[in-house]
Amino acid sequence: MSTPKSKNRWVDLFGSLGWPVLLGAAASVVFYALLFRGPLNIDIVRRYFASHPVAYFETGLFFVGFAALVLKLIEVIGQLATPSDLPLEQLARGGLDPGESGRLLDRLAEFPERFRQSYFGRRLFDALEFVERKSSAAGLDDELKYLADADVARQQESYALVRIVIWATPMLG
Repeated sequence: MSTPKSKNRWVDLFGSLGWPVLLGAAASVVFYALLFRGPLNIDIVRRYFASHPVAYFETGLFFVGFAALVLKLIEVIGQLATPSDLPLEQLARGGLDPGESGRLLDRLAEFPERFRQSYFGRRLFDALEFVERKSSAAGLDDELKYLADADVARQQESYALVRIVIWATPMLG
């Protein structure tokens, strides 16, 4: 029996690899349908995109990379959406007692899953959890720097498929 964490890894893997490959393959099929039976049925276009099996593969790789970037754009746009009733809006210059972090965590748990899984939502949750665990905000700056570095690494990893496509395309010719 697989644990939820290992199941989540497979879902993440399919999300980062499967959808771009599936959408890229579909876009390639549509492109070649337009190339052979549609408005792109021009000799020079056929020459560059259908004259050799490597050209088919390169075009497919292009569409896979393009699909990965479009999905990344959708993810970035989704990251910008934040709920208007964040519990931190009421915080003024004086701040809150560290004991309030539990209440804020409970309130944060009420937000939609999409927000809680965003970079901002995860970082906010982790920061509040840190304050609750330590019963103090001491060391929060270092923790926030660590969380920011972890998010940068996660973002860097999310472009792996695009980097592979960029790496492989020149070798194909």
